[in-house]
Amino acid sequence: MEKSVAMQCKPATSFAIGLLLPVVLGALLPVSTLALTWGEVIGIGAGVTAVNTIRANNQTRGGYYPPEAEYGRGVNDGIKHLRYDNPRNSSAYDQGYQEGIRRASRGR
Repeated sequence: MEKSVAMQCKPATSFAIGLLLPVVLGALLPVSTLALTWGEVIGIGAGVTAVNTIRANNQTRGGYYPPEAEYGRGVNDGIKHLRYDNPRNSSAYDQGYQEGIRRASRGR
């Protein structure tokens, strides 16, 4: 599956695209059709940047990790009494988290 251009951009690039888009549209359309203030242009750029950052974060959290990595992350979270965090519904993470809780209760 190919990523869209906005998903491949770095935040600074997506901000620049967000700033340029209304300016380009304003140059192509009659003045009465599209009139934006600089504040609105900056707001649109900030919005594009925020959406790009959120998408990048969601892709990272939902990606594939091998069961051994999930198990190890679960053990680490359990030992340190961290919040249960299993966004991929991995049974390996479940088992690792329970093992980490057991180890923590035994003092290891």
